[in-house]
Formats: sequence, C-alpha cells, structure tokens
Amino acid sequence: MLSKIYTCTLLGLNVQPVVIETDFSQGLPGMKMVGLPDTMVREACDRIKPAIVNSGYQFPLRKITVNLSPANLRKEGSHFDLPVAVGILASEGSIRLYDNTRCAFLGELSLDGRLQRIEGALPMVIGSAEHNIKEVFLPKENVLEAGLVKGIDIYPVETLKEVVEHFASRDEEKQIERYIGNEEQILGIQNKNCAGLDYSDVKGQETIKRAVVISCGGNHGLIMRGEPGSGKTMIAKRIPTVLPKLTYEECLEVTKIYSIAGKLSEEEPLVLKRP
Repeated sequence: MLSKIYTCTLLGLNVQPVVIETDFSQGLPGMKMVGLPDTMVREACDRIKPAIVNSGYQFPLRKITVNLSPANLRKEGSHFDLPVAVGILASEGSIRLYDNTRCAFLGELSLDGRLQRIEGALPMVIGSAEHNIKEVFLPKENVLEAGLVKGIDIYPVETLKEVVEHFASRDEEKQIERYIGNEEQILGIQNKNCAGLDYSDVKGQETIKRAVVISCGGNHGLIMRGEPGSGKTMIAKRIPTVLPKLTYEECLEVTKIYSIAGKLSEEEPLVLKRP
C-alpha cells in the first residue's frame, strides 16, 4: 500500500514542502531511502526500526522504498524521522490519517520511540502554514516556538505511540491536546532582556554616545576603535536599549535565524531583543 506523508525541509531561511512516499514490494526485507537524502537522513533507517518495535508495533518484514519528493532537492536534518515512521505505519495499516494533505510531521526519534528536540522548528512551521498545512505534529520541546505561528494547529508529541493512538482511537483521552499559544505570556517572560543596562551608567564618553544615537537613528553602521578597557563593549551592549522594540513580525524573523542555529531554549522561545 502506498502512503504519502507531508513534511518540509530548510533551504537557508526558506522552507520547501516535501512529500514522503512509502511503498512495500516483493523482495528481501530491507529499507531503501531515495530522493537525495544526506547522511543524517539516511541514518534515520537505523533509528526508525527500533523506535517502531519499542513502541509496541511490528516492523514490516517487506522491501520498503521511501521516496523524498521532489527528488532533485537535497534533504537535510533529523526531523525526517517522524514522518518516515508515520509513512511506514500508514502503509502497513497501523495509522489511518483522516486527511494527509492537511497534516505535517516533524521530529527526531530516539530508539525507544521518544521524540527529541529539533532545530529550525519555527521556520518550518511558518513555511507549512504558508503552504496550506493546517496541523503540525512536532516534539513537545519545540512547542513554545512553534506556538508563535498564527493560523495553524500545533500538536506537541512526546512519543511515536501517541501519534498512532491519536489517529487510531476515538477516545478523547488518547487524543493529543492541541497547543494554544499564549503570546502575552511569552512576551512577559522575555521583556526583561535589556533590564539593568542604560547609558546613564557610562560616565563621560559624550562623543561616542552621540555617535551611537545618530547611527541608531539613521540605521548606519558604526565602528569603535580604542584601547582595551576604554568602554567599547560596555557602550555596544547598551545599543539595543535605545532602539525601538521589535514588531511581532520582526521578532519572528530574528527568531527564525536563532531557531535554525539551535540557539533557542524552552525558557526563551521568542527573541525580543534586537541583536
């Protein structure tokens, strides 16, 4: 049985939708992945089999072909583990998606079936929303940053078994609860980014402080030269305090870069401080 599962991949800051096609055929049992996967994606084969077995499901003893479409686009990242596993279980009949065109899956699997935090979750969720995906299933550790995106339902997942039961059972207790982002709470947590820094702490240095204000006001570059200990770093650290606050769209743009670089944490899912 052929299954199609939707996910995406990063191209710099841009997101490209990816369809994972899984098919079983006659032949020696094994799993082959095609469609320009990099080393990390190919290694998913060794993680997915024990993850499925340790989650309490049977791994098909068939010849399995997994195609990552479009085939001319290089695929990178560990977030392909979950969609490939879901594709195998869907082809085997353990999962029956109500509408696979509206769901996307992101997540790295450990050998016991648990999902691990991934990098670049925020831009991938934003890209999914732009390509008419309505629901995204991803690791629970990424839910705060993903919850910043409006117009898409986020489902935080801890294990592969939770995903199977979400689609297989009508029992509400086994359904994954949709995450509702609290933008005000996140903004409140991080509004203390620049607390304690002010140009009133800098004694003298009126010329450079005036130059900083002019540079900030006109969006100009600034080079500071001087001996160690003359105050360059102290002045530079206070530059964001005289800049206007980031708009919500600018916050997302900056946070996308931090997310791809793996520099976000659960405590600070949104970057509010200007770099």
